[in-house]
Amino acid sequence: MMSEKFEDHLFDYPYRGSRWGFTIRAASREDAEARLKALGWAQYSGQLHETIPAMSPRGLFVPLIVWWRNFMARS
Repeated sequence: MMSEKFEDHLFDYPYRGSRWGFTIRAASREDAEARLKALGWAQYSGQLHETIPAMSPRGLFVPLIVWWRNFMARS
């Protein structure tokens, strides 16, 4: 499955008088719709503060920093 090409599929929904949207990365429309159905099992994981491209200079240190923070949290 890792060799499949994934693309962003768009979804929208009404909420409090406005329309909101999001994307689901999936191999096909059918895959995206199946993933949408699975969202009923989703749990809140936290707030996204920043994304760092893997090829950026800071991106080289991110795995080490994450490992260190996780290691220290277990201690």
